Amino acid sequence: MAFCDALMWCLCCFYRKARENEMDASRRLNEMIADYGDVIPRRDYEQLQKQKEVDCILQLCTSR
Repeated sequence: MAFCDALMWCLCCFYRKARENEMDASRRLNEMIADYGDVIPRRDYEQLQKQKEVDCILQLCTSR
C-alpha cells in the first residue's frame, strides 16, 4: 500500500507541475497576442512598401 501512496503522490506532483507549466505557457502566449496581435510581419510590411513604391512610380509615369 505504501508503494501505491508514493506513486500517487509522485503522479500528483507531476500533474501539478505540468498544470503550472501549461498555465504559464498560456499566460505568456496571451501576453504576446495582446502585445503583438496588431503588428504585421516584417516581410508583409516590406512587400506592401515595395508595392506602394511601384504604384507611385506608375502613377507618376501615367500622369505625365
